[in-house]
Amino acid sequence: MYDIPAVVALRDDIARGPSLYNEALRGEVCAVVDHLKSAGWPPERVIVAVKRIADDAGLHPSRAVLFNGDLVTETDRLLVRMIEWCIERYYAGDD
Repeated sequence: MYDIPAVVALRDDIARGPSLYNEALRGEVCAVVDHLKSAGWPPERVIVAVKRIADDAGLHPSRAVLFNGDLVTETDRLLVRMIEWCIERYYAGDD
């Protein structure tokens, strides 16, 4: 999967750190979703892929998210937003 330019761009920007987490990151998540959806990936697999890209880049949820669902860190909030962007983008125009 890391031979896809959109995936590489997303991973590299996440790895650069929180100062770059902005609207550009949303565009990169959407580019990955578009690519994977056009390749026939179902939405749940796209979400898992984006979470794996984030994890590979060093973006990990806090333990609170894993055990009780609390969003206690900015990283937690960002991961949740990234998943929301995936879902929104995957179903955009599917009405």
